Amino acid sequence: MHIDERFGPREPPRSGAAMDKAKLEEAMETVRVEWDKELAWLRAPDATERLEKVWESMSAQNCVVIAGKDF
Repeated sequence: MHIDERFGPREPPRSGAAMDKAKLEEAMETVRVEWDKELAWLRAPDATERLEKVWESMSAQNCVVIAGKDF
């Protein structure tokens, strides 16, 4: 599932300057919470082992990994 599908339709882009400070802080907190969820598996006790398995799997498939993206 793509990240945009979880959050529903996009609103038109707004300038941070046009947002009041409370709304901007709320939006930033939402982003922090979502990133924490996305990256939680990296904080797990078995993260190194899991990353090694992913790396082995991708290497076996001749994937190229650049900055965490697979191509």
